[in-house]
Amino acid sequence: MDLSEILSITDRSANLKLEKLNLIEILDSVRMDLREAINQHGIKIISPLGPCEIYSHKAYLYSVFHNLISNAIKYKAEEKPFIKISIKSSISYLIINISDNRVGINIIE
Repeated sequence: MDLSEILSITDRSANLKLEKLNLIEILDSVRMDLREAINQHGIKIISPLGPCEIYSHKAYLYSVFHNLISNAIKYKAEEKPFIKISIKSSISYLIINISDNRVGINIIE
């Protein structure tokens, strides 16, 4: 993914077009770009294997996954860190869940 393409999303200068995308391919691309940090910290990433297609903006989805995964790496658990990505889909919706084994944020109600 071209960095200028990702940056143009944040300043809304990109001419975004919907296209049929395979989320697994986008996740693989993010993994490749973050492979040095993943290997350095011994992080195990568990993700779906099969294709999962969606109509969306490629650079936007890449940016979202990159930010979520890089934050999970940055604030990783000290012992056996892992990131788990699951995707559930039906005809009308798609649910993507990204979780890890760190402590998390305390919420005060």
